[in-house]
Amino acid sequence: MKALLVRSGGLGDTALSLFAAQWLSSAMGHDVTVMVQRRHIQLAWLFGFDAVSEEECDFQSVFSTPSSRLVDALTPFDTVIAIKKETGNLSEGVNGAFARITPLPPLDCALPYPMFIIHGAASALGIDPPQKLPRLEPKIKWTQTLSRHLVFAVGSGSLAKNWPLRNFMKLVEIARASGFDKFTAIIGPAEMERDPSAIKSLSAISGVSALIAPSLLDLASAIAGASVFVGADSGVTHLAALIGTPTIALFGPTNPVVWRPAGDIVTVIQATSGRMDDIDAKRVVEAIIRAERY
Repeated sequence: MKALLVRSGGLGDTALSLFAAQWLSSAMGHDVTVMVQRRHIQLAWLFGFDAVSEEECDFQSVFSTPSSRLVDALTPFDTVIAIKKETGNLSEGVNGAFARITPLPPLDCALPYPMFIIHGAASALGIDPPQKLPRLEPKIKWTQTLSRHLVFAVGSGSLAKNWPLRNFMKLVEIARASGFDKFTAIIGPAEMERDPSAIKSLSAISGVSALIAPSLLDLASAIAGASVFVGADSGVTHLAALIGTPTIALFGPTNPVVWRPAGDIVTVIQATSGRMDDIDAKRVVEAIIRAERY
């Protein structure tokens, strides 16, 4: 049986949805391909999935008449599952079983997001969901650093979820006093647009290097080489947890019950007020020291 899992969205949403692909593969015995946005093709490859991009398959044609290019892309699959709010006329191009899963959990959702997606897929297929998440591991094995290397991502997809830059600067100061000797700040395109001065501010701190808008594989390599990673509720933080790097995830307005990163070594620090600025840098460093690997 060949299954296609269609998922677009941010890095974190796409990464967490790969658990459903892993479940289809390991539990259901399906040969799984994922259809994602072009910018996330490397993410699928990193976790061992065949992938095609929405752009090359002309996915947008579902909102009129599915094009021959899209129909040709869908034809090999016995089952197509789309994690989409809207799928237009996608079912017209599918020869086998078709199911749409809503990508947005309800406000009262008590399931971790990957399990929410799997439950949706299981319900659509008329089968029982698993009791626990399947294992999802990268196919690349990186060499770990020998230094005390702190990697942190300064942004997220929402300003409300961001830990202020001054807090990261304080974090570096306290972590250095605690023995960390190497620091890498990950700065994405959104942060470049919002605050171009961020690079200058971070670069002014001795020992801090900036990794600016890296490719996904370069991003993964930098995170894998860290002794610990710190970030807000963001796609980069979810990637860090999946890679297996000890991860400190900072939460404010979002619900960690649903959006907690899925990984073996994850510590969640939540601002009970919902305001990210209320998370103290000293508290984060204490969590880093407890979680770090040498």
